[in-house]
Amino acid sequence: MAGTLIVNEQAIWMPPGWVFDNVLGDVAAELQSRMPALAARILDGRTDRSVGYFDCASLEPDAFRELLHAVERTLERTIAAGAGGFHDPSGFPGYIRHLRDLLALIREAPRAGERG
Repeated sequence: MAGTLIVNEQAIWMPPGWVFDNVLGDVAAELQSRMPALAARILDGRTDRSVGYFDCASLEPDAFRELLHAVERTLERTIAAGAGGFHDPSGFPGYIRHLRDLLALIREAPRAGERG
């Protein structure tokens, strides 16, 4: 089962469920101290808690920017940790590709530069 993250009407991220759940978990962990309510909403979007859906189109500009920074930090930390942290290291390149795709979609969204 795939997960679905809506960035806006033109940008939708739909990776495999295991990628979706792990990325959302890592992004929520990045947000926990700064925006705990947003972190909880993100966790609730995982496939083990719902149908695997998160819509960030309705986020306030500040929250959207925080999401962008959390995804950036998640990518940096995942690359730094390397494939050794994966149950199946052969899945690491695909995971990084999906994470980079999400980051590109969020960065390209007109809302990424908005100020709240």
